[in-house]
Amino acid sequence: GGPAMGQVSQVVDAKAGQTVRFAGYVKTQGKLTATVGLMSYSADWKGLGFHAIRQARGDQDWLPFAGETTLLAGAARVAFAVMVDGDG
Repeated sequence: GGPAMGQVSQVVDAKAGQTVRFAGYVKTQGKLTATVGLMSYSADWKGLGFHAIRQARGDQDWLPFAGETTLLAGAARVAFAVMVDGDG
């Protein structure tokens, strides 16, 4: 146990101005925070922006999330990510 951070993501090709829709569920247990979001990248992997969708803290049963965002100028990829911070 102790402080830990981690993430899992899925990257897909995208285009600037494209609208991306997403939905799912997140569940947490213990002393941690999980953040679900989208990260836009340029063709050379420069981070262009992060769009947070949902946060869950502590003991939470399955929480739904859904969102829609339009990708920024210069976007060539988008990563759907879940980041976890807390005791691991």
